[in-house]
Amino acid sequence: MTRNNVQALNMLNNFLGGYNLTGNFKWRKIVKHDIKQCISKINSSRSEDYYGFSNMLVKKIIFAIMDPLVYLYNMMLEQGVFPSILKLVKVIPIYKKGDKLSPSSYRPISLVPIFGKIFEHCIKEQLYDYFSSNNLLCKEQFGFMPGSSTAKAVESVVNNVISSFESKVVQSATLIDLTKAFDCISHNLLLDKLGFYGIKGIELDLLSSYLCNRKQMVVQGNDQSNFKETKNGVPQGSVLGPFLFIVAVNDLAHNVPCKSVLYADDTTLLNSNNITQNLISEQELSLKKAIEWFQANFLVVNDDKTEKISFTLDNMFENFKTVKLLGIYLDSKLNWECHVQNVCKKLARVVFLLRKLKLCVSFEILIMSYYAFFHSHLIYGINLWGNSRVSSKAFVWQKKALRIIKGIPDRESALPVFREFQVMTLPCIYIFYCLIKVKENLSDYKVRGNTHNYNTRNINKLELPSIRLERTKKSHFFMEIKIFNKLPERAWLVSTDRFKFVVSKWLKEKVFYSVDEFLACDTSDMNF
Repeated sequence: MTRNNVQALNMLNNFLGGYNLTGNFKWRKIVKHDIKQCISKINSSRSEDYYGFSNMLVKKIIFAIMDPLVYLYNMMLEQGVFPSILKLVKVIPIYKKGDKLSPSSYRPISLVPIFGKIFEHCIKEQLYDYFSSNNLLCKEQFGFMPGSSTAKAVESVVNNVISSFESKVVQSATLIDLTKAFDCISHNLLLDKLGFYGIKGIELDLLSSYLCNRKQMVVQGNDQSNFKETKNGVPQGSVLGPFLFIVAVNDLAHNVPCKSVLYADDTTLLNSNNITQNLISEQELSLKKAIEWFQANFLVVNDDKTEKISFTLDNMFENFKTVKLLGIYLDSKLNWECHVQNVCKKLARVVFLLRKLKLCVSFEILIMSYYAFFHSHLIYGINLWGNSRVSSKAFVWQKKALRIIKGIPDRESALPVFREFQVMTLPCIYIFYCLIKVKENLSDYKVRGNTHNYNTRNINKLELPSIRLERTKKSHFFMEIKIFNKLPERAWLVSTDRFKFVVSKWLKEKVFYSVDEFLACDTSDMNF
């Protein structure tokens, strides 16, 4: 065992100190239902693996080959062997930009054998259930986790910033960039960590077999390279690889002296202090400890792309800047100007596209293009910036897009077009996502009826947080609760699917041009 391994495992041991692991994880036999569940999660891609099988083809014939697959998969579990023929990966380079002769100008798309991918789904579910039921996965990790997303990771950072504004302290964030993190994971160290988490014996043998002796070849048209063995890293394009990466970095958050937010290999360290010099010292210490952890785990920090930002409302503070975190731009005052500006640039390009498409495609294609290219930019992180002062700039572009699809002049009102096409306005989209966020996480909120021992008129409404700043009242932190409290009480009782359907239909009919319009309206006609 190398010195790095010992250091990394000591750090892991710090994390596991409070757990009583017995090492009794065992594979559960795979049955037909498992394969049905797994195959339903695989997309219907036509891309062919090394053997010429595509996801679409296998999904069509899966019931005819179910019995032999169940038998073979259970043999793999019993023997602890992942066959070499399922470890031959076909890599297709997709050009991005830059010098076409430079490998860095291409994005590699890895196609793993489909029959290996189905098996990976089966064992990943078992591993996730084990880690989840034993509370082994750190709460700071948002990557590749059920119910999590990049937007939720950014929201976690923003919530910390809002809290610091309320507490009159400066919040710093260090955004750490890693160089090819997925390719640098040490197999030996990962297996040692899995052993620490209680995965041993045949179970660990299978995962060791899965990682070792993997080979890949690059295919471009009719040309193909020789096979090359990959000796480090978790398999790209695989199902199990991302989960193993999460396991490899799982103890990071416990080994830094500050709050952190993780999304796979994106790490954000958060420090706060009301004394600038103390904040700088704490920030430097946190980064130092993080770098020590990365070095012990064979991961390389890219200093050139690692960024620092301080969040404060103090106008005397000079270090104002903007950073990009998981596709969302954050500025020092959290006013969203830079982010909305970048969203508008994307929307402007789509408006140009829609204007050209209007001349040659049907209405149905135009609406599909709107949702695929315009709506997708509009909704990303909208619960964070959708009620900001500058969000109206994006709304202007949305109205332009609808006018183009309808074919009406720029000065004509777009309101009837939104209703005719059943498209939500930007304020309605913001309201919708705030409501869905609360509905899906009701247990995380306090209810007024549970915090008072006496009758109140607004019993069974959610408790609004106690806040100091007017700007916080405009943020999602406050607004999502205020918006949800406008709904009739029966909204609490319906299923989430029914809730989404009713709210979406109602908002498309109402066509609100501002959140204030919604807050002033009567919601008793919502047919939950």
